Amino acid sequence: MNGRPIALVVDDDPEWQRKVRDRLDAAFASLFEVVCESTGEAALDRLRRHRAALVILDAMLEPDKPQGADVLREIRTDPALQRIPVVMLTGVVGVNDAFRWDADEHVAKHEFERQFAARVDHLLARAATWPFESSADPTLSLFVRNGAPVDTVLGVIEYREQTKEALDVDIEAFKSRGRKAYGPEWHTQARDIGRDLYRDLVKGRPEIAATLRSAFDRARRVNVAGKLDWLEVPLEFLPNLTGRSYFVLHHPFSRSVIEARPERGVAPSISPKLLNDLHRDRRPLRVLLVASDTGGIPKVDQEVESIRAIFVHNTKHLRTEVTVLKTADATLAAVSRELESGAHHIVHYAGHGEFVKQRILEHRLALRGTRDVGVPDYLDKTKLQGLWGEHRPSLFYMSCCRSSASGEQSDLVNNDLLGLMDAALCAGVPSAIGFRWPVSDHGAYDLALAFYDELLKTGRPDHALCAARGRIYRERPEDPAWLSPVLVMQPP
Repeated sequence: MNGRPIALVVDDDPEWQRKVRDRLDAAFASLFEVVCESTGEAALDRLRRHRAALVILDAMLEPDKPQGADVLREIRTDPALQRIPVVMLTGVVGVNDAFRWDADEHVAKHEFERQFAARVDHLLARAATWPFESSADPTLSLFVRNGAPVDTVLGVIEYREQTKEALDVDIEAFKSRGRKAYGPEWHTQARDIGRDLYRDLVKGRPEIAATLRSAFDRARRVNVAGKLDWLEVPLEFLPNLTGRSYFVLHHPFSRSVIEARPERGVAPSISPKLLNDLHRDRRPLRVLLVASDTGGIPKVDQEVESIRAIFVHNTKHLRTEVTVLKTADATLAAVSRELESGAHHIVHYAGHGEFVKQRILEHRLALRGTRDVGVPDYLDKTKLQGLWGEHRPSLFYMSCCRSSASGEQSDLVNNDLLGLMDAALCAGVPSAIGFRWPVSDHGAYDLALAFYDELLKTGRPDHALCAARGRIYRERPEDPAWLSPVLVMQPP
């Protein structure tokens, strides 16, 4: 095999093998390599060993051996094979019988010269309609560094501009205000912080404002790239250009960290391309869901079970393999084994996030303890970074609910965000979601379900999070769960 997918011709007549091969080579030579088999057994063995783009199957094979209908039945009942397009060749003059077979197309042999190429072309066009739309609005990227001009880039090469003035933002002041904003007046605090951020980043810089307005005519997606400490600056609080709403409710928004340099490469990002590739190759999207109720958050077990159902019953017919560790099974040893295996594209943790001020490395996730009843074990930044070796997930979602740890409530999740996101990014995880503030058990549940439901519609994490925020905001605008998430998407 030369690496291309195969078009498998199954016919016991050498003359028909030659005829079909010649026509495929003439019309579709660039798409696949044509191979032939004479028996059903050999055909199925070949299909299970090589990636196939098409099967041309004769209805009548050697007597006393599996016939075309038997081979087709095996293809349609094998999850690894069932999406392969099949054209049935039949000698039946009246082709009504062919419709009772579960073939995608049929060609009567006496009409072969007239029908074959057109039917195959039509079938391949249908098969090439992947579940996820690959085209998308280009991303507007802003590169922010204090003491340097702001670079604005649309797409890859469509547009680029640099501000005349250097950026001068009091990062520490905004970080502190963002931490302290959580509380009964969070909405008012967030609005005021967003207004001041807009003043410092945009309003006093007419070239940035003009670039944003121009870019939004062509691109809705925005990514802000900066050093790690910029993650703690609450850019999600920025108003939209009308000043009447929040930017993140209307535009897919993400961050990237320009100084995160993984030593072992980066996993492929969750994207339409990755999901379409999995679909094309009949490989599953692998998901690990971990729930850990170490006190006061009973909804996390329901959260992972509900997310599992979203993946298993997805409307795109994407194959999935979902591993669920509920609280009773989510020990440090069990979770560590799963993470170290590198077997998952998506890792979702639902539980408590904690930060211990006295020990700088103790950004950690709580798991069920195995030594003392009621005393949790912890997956901290150092352990997490060490567990991911050559195979990292494409998305790490930390659904950290309101923590019971000691310390100032405003510090807990905000610091988890930096420590655990930093560990994931430096280990080569390209996308991560964490919460700026503690959120309620109910809020975390609703946001996670909305996010994964939208992700399996578009294949794009930033679009999915924007839509999920909007859902929560429309239903419960008083719930900070829609404003709290931070999404990091590292460039490929």
